[in-house]
Amino acid sequence: MSAPAAAQERPRPLATQLGEIVAQAEFDTLSEAVRQRLRLTIIDNLASLAAATPHHCDDPFIARLRSRGGAPEAWVPGCGFRLPSEDAAAAIAYLIHANETDDSDFRAELRASPPIFGAALAASQANRTDGHTFAAALATGYSVQGALAAAYGPLQPRFMTSGIWGAPGAASASATAFGLNAEETAAAITLSASAAAGPFQYFYDQSEDKRIIIARAARSGVEAAWLARAGERGAASMLEGRAGLYAALDPERALALDTQNIIDTAARLDGPLYIYPKFFSASSSIIPFLEAIAPMWAERGLGADDVAQFTLSAEPAWARVLADKIINFEPPTSAIGAQINFSFVVALYMTRGSARPQDYADATLADPAILDLARRAQFEELPVGGGTRLDITLHSGEVIRIEPNRIDPRAPAPEAIFLRERKFEQLTERLSTRDRAALRRLGEQALETRSMLDWSRQVDRILR
Repeated sequence: MSAPAAAQERPRPLATQLGEIVAQAEFDTLSEAVRQRLRLTIIDNLASLAAATPHHCDDPFIARLRSRGGAPEAWVPGCGFRLPSEDAAAAIAYLIHANETDDSDFRAELRASPPIFGAALAASQANRTDGHTFAAALATGYSVQGALAAAYGPLQPRFMTSGIWGAPGAASASATAFGLNAEETAAAITLSASAAAGPFQYFYDQSEDKRIIIARAARSGVEAAWLARAGERGAASMLEGRAGLYAALDPERALALDTQNIIDTAARLDGPLYIYPKFFSASSSIIPFLEAIAPMWAERGLGADDVAQFTLSAEPAWARVLADKIINFEPPTSAIGAQINFSFVVALYMTRGSARPQDYADATLADPAILDLARRAQFEELPVGGGTRLDITLHSGEVIRIEPNRIDPRAPAPEAIFLRERKFEQLTERLSTRDRAALRRLGEQALETRSMLDWSRQVDRILR
């Protein structure tokens, strides 16, 4: 066979095919179910911003972004200033994730919204787009991020999954907002993929850079779109090539990568349907247990004084992330350290009946009652297929078995309207009744707005 013929039969790069899907996406191609889920997700993200901006707009990471100056292309809603779009995307992503109140795509334990919402909102403002384009940007971002991530599933405890796949997802969202063609979009995806990163060590060191990992993913996506628009091109097979991103994560699995399934999944543009909010301020691996504990705890009127100990029993997939902090419990030294510590979060909820951002104050982290109960947590590893459960042993001798609330990653996530309503009320409680209603209204009307820049300015005014 001649060399030209062999070259013709070579599969087209994965980024090239994704670029074609993203470039063709428009608001009119989105199903009504996707549009409705986007409205709900926008409201959720506005609530997270409402809770985060009073406390985190001056964090060193955001302060550094602001100090660099540059073109004021996009508002950082709730902080009262505009930044270049790359920096605005990073700041928005950082803020949405700041309190662990964002959301998940359980196909790969993604922190789904921070990189996608941050990039889509910043890029939409910079390109002076309307709500329809913003919706399409969100849809392509969530869909590409989810499709790429689902091929390997959760990457913990080696990498933060969103640090890896958030970058090409953010690039897809930004490319849509910028109106890039298929070739330019493919270039943006490959350029952003070369910046994918996020070692999981923050989990063990309780460090705040978890937020920065996600922020960098959002930033690299917008930057890649700008570079692609200017004519820059990345390695065409950056995703699936012999030394590409998939191979870097797992060389053996890369040999069997099903690229066609990734393409088919992304082409549905239904990524928003898989987004499930966090209804507590905690790691997504802990929240399913809190969701199961909460109704029973309230119904029976139980408290920490009733509990002798609690035992998490889990198969290896869960054990890799949760076991270490239970077996070798140490009092958390930061809010983020507390929010990702299974023993502490469960003890906090049993003690206070809530796990909201304000529950992670310094006094709470040092609360002797919470720490004493957290030290009484135990871990039991089950064989593969053994499931996961939490056994709460009361002083009376009764053992309450808790099965975590499981979201099937293969199916669209539940809308959970009641829980979303409660989340919005809790995270926006600092706002007046009038401002809270106005914020919700902006979320509901985002897809129909004529200017995302003006919309973001209105959100900023309410949140300040």
